[in-house]
Amino acid sequence: MIISALFGQYDQLFVGTRPLSMGGAFIAVADDANTITWNPAGLPGLR
Repeated sequence: MIISALFGQYDQLFVGTRPLSMGGAFIAVADDANTITWNPAGLPGLR
């Protein structure tokens, strides 16, 4: 029960340090592999 209480607060796993440090503003500038998690619609813009 302790583990479910600790990890239940996280919405997404494997989100990356850059998006977390930007506080949700990463959705507008998603330009790396973290785009898959944060803004899948931005995938065609990746090169």
